[in-house]
Amino acid sequence: NSLLNAGYLMSDNHMDKWRITWGVRVESYSQHIDAYDFSTKIDKTDVFTDVLPSLNISYDLSEKSKFRLSGSRTVNRPEFRELAPFQFVDFENTWTIIGNSNLIRSNITNADLRYEYYPQPGEAITAGLFFKHFDNPIENRMNDQSTPDQFIFGFSNAPSATAYGLELDIRKNLGFISANDFWENLVLGANLTLVKSEVAVDSATFGTSKSRPLQGQSPYLINVSASYTHPTTGLSLSALYNRVGHRIFIVGNNTFATTWENGRHVIDLQLGKSLFKKRAELKLTVGDLLNQPTVFYWNTNDKNSYQSGPSKVGKGN
Repeated sequence: NSLLNAGYLMSDNHMDKWRITWGVRVESYSQHIDAYDFSTKIDKTDVFTDVLPSLNISYDLSEKSKFRLSGSRTVNRPEFRELAPFQFVDFENTWTIIGNSNLIRSNITNADLRYEYYPQPGEAITAGLFFKHFDNPIENRMNDQSTPDQFIFGFSNAPSATAYGLELDIRKNLGFISANDFWENLVLGANLTLVKSEVAVDSATFGTSKSRPLQGQSPYLINVSASYTHPTTGLSLSALYNRVGHRIFIVGNNTFATTWENGRHVIDLQLGKSLFKKRAELKLTVGDLLNQPTVFYWNTNDKNSYQSGPSKVGKGN
């Protein structure tokens, strides 16, 4: 069981073109785990107190544009299944997962600088830079009990990690093309995020001193969307495209290479119809239209290689 008690203090200040929102949140978190396996009994309670400040400063360049600078402190606490020291099976991938009762929470420092432009109501063009520093990030790691016939992975804290990059986001109505209902009710959106992440590797824990990306963090993310809503019939149609770049799925050890997950193209379609004077809505969704396989691979030239590997990997390789 777990219990979270929290309180916060926030102030929102306006000064001409400036707006400053700042405050602090204090969390007291108690987590109790009582678990058994064939040889071990775990019965422990951890209590954490975290002070989480935040600051958001915005400056209005004009009625349609502004700069925004923000910083915050956040926390990532381990889940029960990540702590419980027993094995369970991931039946989708036929892997075995084991918890780690020695996990500790991860503290994250966030900073963000963003330019925002709003051409018309419902439209936005933003560009931003961001930076994150992780203390004790939690990662998937191949367990030393693994064999070629049975993969076992668990969870470990890396000493620290950083992630920084840029993000571009656009939401634009296409009514400027032609003044008719179709173009005026068609909205395009796009998002591009480029990320550089790096873990300060502990050779005693991870079997190598080479730097590598943070587990689960892709070097890029792409999202594109198009949506249309008919103004009188309430009929709507949307299409979404998503691609997440190749990323580390399981951090390797002295025996097994790091397992990478290949990037995939994903397309989703949705048809909607409002009913009963817009009091209800009926939706039909087709997800992952391309149905590309999820491919996991190793860089077998060097079991400790943390290079990105090929951007495309053949099926079954």
